[in-house]
Amino acid sequence: MYQKKIILFAAFAFLIVSLALSLTVWSTKFTASNISQVNTANSLLTEHLKLSDHSYRLFKQITDEILLGKSANQSIVRNKRAMIRETLSRIRALEIAQREALGPEKTRGSVEDTDNLEMAINGILISFAEVLEMRDEQSRSQKIKFLLEEQIDNNFRDAINLALQRQSGLVDALNDNIENRHSLIYWSALVLSLLAIFLTILGSLALIRNITEPVNQLKKGAEALSQGDLQYRVPLGFDAEFDAIAESFNGMAHNLAEQKQLRDTLNQNLEYEVAKRTEELVQLNQTLQHNDVSRRHFLADISHELRTPLTIIRGEAQVALRQKNAGDADPALRDALSQVLEQSLFLSRLVDDLLFIARTDTNNLRLECAKTSINDLVNDCCQDMRHQAKAKSMVLNFTPTAEPAYAKVDAERIRQLLIIVLDNAIKYSPAETHVQIDTSIDDQNILIQVADQGHGLEQSELPFIFDRFYRGQKVRRESLPGTGLGLAVAKAITDAHQGKIRAEVDDTGFRITISLPRVV
Repeated sequence: MYQKKIILFAAFAFLIVSLALSLTVWSTKFTASNISQVNTANSLLTEHLKLSDHSYRLFKQITDEILLGKSANQSIVRNKRAMIRETLSRIRALEIAQREALGPEKTRGSVEDTDNLEMAINGILISFAEVLEMRDEQSRSQKIKFLLEEQIDNNFRDAINLALQRQSGLVDALNDNIENRHSLIYWSALVLSLLAIFLTILGSLALIRNITEPVNQLKKGAEALSQGDLQYRVPLGFDAEFDAIAESFNGMAHNLAEQKQLRDTLNQNLEYEVAKRTEELVQLNQTLQHNDVSRRHFLADISHELRTPLTIIRGEAQVALRQKNAGDADPALRDALSQVLEQSLFLSRLVDDLLFIARTDTNNLRLECAKTSINDLVNDCCQDMRHQAKAKSMVLNFTPTAEPAYAKVDAERIRQLLIIVLDNAIKYSPAETHVQIDTSIDDQNILIQVADQGHGLEQSELPFIFDRFYRGQKVRRESLPGTGLGLAVAKAITDAHQGKIRAEVDDTGFRITISLPRVV
């Protein structure tokens, strides 16, 4: 029902708008047509005035020749005659256009007026020619008097005035017509607007009155639901559209009430399960924390316990190999002792790394920081590693910063960090390549970059290389020596100095960049 009312109201509004548009279009076309007709009449008035002016100037030129004995300027005479002919031609063209626009009834007499003007001008010119041929002064004088008084002052003037009056009257009539039509259009538009306003207000009030009450009921229902009253129901008895909405609303309220009851039940069960799981997680977390602490203590304890026997084994092997008669010993025995010494050194380094990591995990790492020249420290480490590089026919190239680069660091720990990075670069790079070491200053940081030509890592492995005991796939396939702790120790040392370390790999090789806070 409301749909029909709205459609009817829209149709009425469309009708009013259509009438207004039609009135506007008609008014525009009528105004344009009448303005064009007024312009034509005004043009005719202008041309008649020009004809009068040209004619009088020609008549004066010829009169001066006759009365004053002046020799007429024939070029001026010809020019005036031509201008009169052109003006008459334009007048006749405008008269044709005027008659086509207004019809012969409203333009009656205008063509005749032009004919009379043309006849009067031709008659006057013929009379002037006759006077110029006369030799008798008395006859000539009488002819001139008749020409000036009768033909020019009376006949021609009356003809031109009649033509001007006719066109002036036509202009006045057209203007009156425009004014009358505008008045009609104005009052029609006013009445139409008032009618549209009245009917629009009337229709709007009717629609508002029929819509307000059911909308208010729906509003009350929505407010009740928002306040948690899921038992509220919107009353029925309105139009079909609102009754359908009310039924949908009531159905929604019923479903919400059922869902709330179900949700309350589920929440109770969930709260019980959450509380139960939370308690289990707390207990598990406490167990994990206890196990983690125990693991760290065990790692530290076992590292301490292993260092002493490893030191003894390494010392005994070194003593045995240094004995004077060692050269006479069985080669197999010497190889065995060398293997024992090598493996004891490897285990010692592993124990040291494990102990270092254990201390960092328990925040027991003590740093003895002092202002240190990073360039000097890097250069010393390069010198220490040149023997190892030479064994693989590799070259270490070091390019320091142009200006001094100082950082407040534990020199021994940073040396350990650099040795780890350089050792990796040499160990995992092909023979007869080079390792480039650069230091630079970036804002408030000192950057140490170690770039090698090794291709032992894939791009996908970069996120894991600083994890403990992680070794690349290629390294594992080729069974290269190592524990997977070196870069983890390097990262721990860097973090302890509030620095950063990152790794990159591309077609040129592998790069490690270390960033340390700079001091002046």
